[in-house]
Amino acid sequence: MGGERLISVPKPRSLLIAVSLQTLQGLGLIAIGFYELIANDWLLRARVSELRRIIPFALIDEACIAVIAIGVGAALLLSALAIWRLSPLAWTVAVALHGLNLLMALIEYVRYQPDYLAMLMSIAIVLYLNQYEVITALGMRWTERSP
Repeated sequence: MGGERLISVPKPRSLLIAVSLQTLQGLGLIAIGFYELIANDWLLRARVSELRRIIPFALIDEACIAVIAIGVGAALLLSALAIWRLSPLAWTVAVALHGLNLLMALIEYVRYQPDYLAMLMSIAIVLYLNQYEVITALGMRWTERSP
């Protein structure tokens, strides 16, 4: 009872890289989202009825993207913490969030405001999350498919 010790298994380097990149991306999305809200004066005008009258539709669209970026950034931070704690469900959430982040980056690309860094970071993080070492460290099964 008192003599039992938990054995600490070292985490793979690719897990550390994926969690670090995901944390940076989450913090960046939160910072960019708040910057967009402050730059468009959205934090000072909280009433929706006034906003519809005063602010053009283009700024409402920018504010929606900023709020989504803050939400995705916060979710990325939480899933990075859960991945670091080796939760298998966090892997699924992280991959889904990076898919959403890629969708947001593609929307910005179509709107002639490409965010290549967000695209590259999401792709790199998903590649790291799909490494054999990360999958097995999270307790998930690695299945090989043969043609």
